[in-house]
Amino acid sequence: MSAVLFAAVKQRAPNQVLPRARNQRENAQRCAVGGCLRSRWGYEGTNALEMDSFTQCLNYLAATGKEKGSMELLLPVASSLLGIVVGFSLNLFRDKSKSKKENTNKMMCITEDIDRIRREASFVFTEAVRHLDAIGKGSQIVAHRLPGEIYSPYIEKHFVEIAHLYTQQQRNNIVSMLPTLKDVNAIIKALTTPKTMEDRTEYKRQCMNAGNLAIFCIERCDVFLDGPPEYFADWFSTAQRFDVKSEFIDDLARRGTPWPEQA
Repeated sequence: MSAVLFAAVKQRAPNQVLPRARNQRENAQRCAVGGCLRSRWGYEGTNALEMDSFTQCLNYLAATGKEKGSMELLLPVASSLLGIVVGFSLNLFRDKSKSKKENTNKMMCITEDIDRIRREASFVFTEAVRHLDAIGKGSQIVAHRLPGEIYSPYIEKHFVEIAHLYTQQQRNNIVSMLPTLKDVNAIIKALTTPKTMEDRTEYKRQCMNAGNLAIFCIERCDVFLDGPPEYFADWFSTAQRFDVKSEFIDDLARRGTPWPEQA
């Protein structure tokens, strides 16, 4: 049976014409198969040209397999790296956008705090002048319209976190104003106690201190919100700014003292 198969292969192999292959890989595989058949059945009819073709087929198969393996290894790695880069970029953009929005909101709240402090400090000044006029007339202080306390909740909560977003001048004004604001609140509390209200000299002194400190707070707020003022604030300019008519202020003007010196 082996002899018959050998004779069949020997008779057909030289004259056999393979159909056109669909691609080079199929041709290479057929070349390899043909070579294996010759080696298996002892066919000695190959020549140098056929051996070169067979070697080229083997080399092509090896190169094709190697190239396919490299692509299969590179594609998952490239996909993973691309996913990591895209995910990191999206997270970074989202975090920056969120942080920027939060900082903008915090700055807005601090600006509202500053504006409210300026309004309430101006009201403290106006009320202090009214009480000084009453004391000058010998009237009894029976009531007041002072705020219970001037609060700065947003400054106390957020300023340290975003202080670097403000200019040095703005930071200096906030830092210098906060201790003064505490003193103003302490004077407001003292003015509402019966003991201070009974001592007219002490009450007058506290009213003048309240006016002085209120002017300082107003000026700090002005610089923070609007920049450096064109003039220095005092009792005259502040009274004129808020349209305050006062005999106490008029007396200071007659004496040429823009700041009260003693009770």
